[in-house]
Amino acid sequence: MASSSSSIAIGCFLLATAFGHWSLACRRTWAGRYLDTATIMALSMYGISHASSLASIYAAQGTYQVTMIWFVPYTVRRLLVDYPPLDKLGSPIPSWSFYEAYKVWCNPRDVPGPKMDLFRGKRSSKGKHFVHMLLMITIRYLATAFIIPIFANIFIGPFYLSDFTVDKRFPRLFDLTVLDIAKRAYLVFDWFWFCYNSLCIFHHVLSILHVCIFRLDEPEEWPPLFGSLRNADSLRRFWGTFWHNLLSPTYIALATYMAREVLLLPQGARVTKIFVVACVYTAAAILHGLIAWLDGDLSPWNFAAYYVVQFLGTAAEAAVMGRRNPHGPLRIARGVAGRLCVVVWFLVTTSPLIFSQMASAGAPPRTGT
Repeated sequence: MASSSSSIAIGCFLLATAFGHWSLACRRTWAGRYLDTATIMALSMYGISHASSLASIYAAQGTYQVTMIWFVPYTVRRLLVDYPPLDKLGSPIPSWSFYEAYKVWCNPRDVPGPKMDLFRGKRSSKGKHFVHMLLMITIRYLATAFIIPIFANIFIGPFYLSDFTVDKRFPRLFDLTVLDIAKRAYLVFDWFWFCYNSLCIFHHVLSILHVCIFRLDEPEEWPPLFGSLRNADSLRRFWGTFWHNLLSPTYIALATYMAREVLLLPQGARVTKIFVVACVYTAAAILHGLIAWLDGDLSPWNFAAYYVVQFLGTAAEAAVMGRRNPHGPLRIARGVAGRLCVVVWFLVTTSPLIFSQMASAGAPPRTGT
């Protein structure tokens, strides 16, 4: 039964992807595009109902749920906003090849294409890419399964139900022991690490398939999913530069379209930029709230509230810091202070969310999971 349900989930994903390719390549009427959009949305919702069958695979259920929910705005963006079936004069645009449709549909990050032509890259470059991806998958597996748990057990120790009582969710600073702070810091790290690590592993696997097996892409078209931690010296740069940009280009495109075509906001104005950023965080709040609700969380609004708080934090930071770019020693000092503030910010804002999850689950996590 589980294998049948997982086959349905995977089949819905593949069918939705195929419909997107076909619609971009061949469909040249608005009615047809709307029908394709509705079909992809229906497949996404049906697939989500079978997502629990993927729970036995590391991070597969959550990643699948995020992908299928995100398919809804992404389909609207690609089929109705970015690449409409008719030009400005009302004439159908020329048909595409399926390879051209693939290059658009399977590029949500809008990564520019390689300078070289298809299949003209040296085999050694794809071979090196294959070896590098396998090495990264191995390192990430070893870190998650062995290295992090060992260090956590040595320096932090086990968690207990008493660690997640109601009074521990929003404690006073002086009521926390050094061990309490260490446990909260570890939980916040583990929360981000799980998302970071799982997305990177899936990204590595997909890049091997697309670059080395199917040979549809070049290694340059699969750059790292996350930026460098050196750029995370402010809350805005953490979310905008370091964190992955798989979903945000879709939110930005739709918010920009709404601001320009519906609200008639002036292009480049401050109010337009604030509106777009607010839409991105609102979309993230809705997405993660839905995921929590699908997973049976009794308080899914906590996830939505978390991303609202992140937006307010970035807005406050922008108002206080502005665009000042100091140089020399002052720049180094600001970078160190900025990273420290980011760490403290996430320790304060993320740990209550994690503690509420653990309290509702009724069990502490195993150290290192």
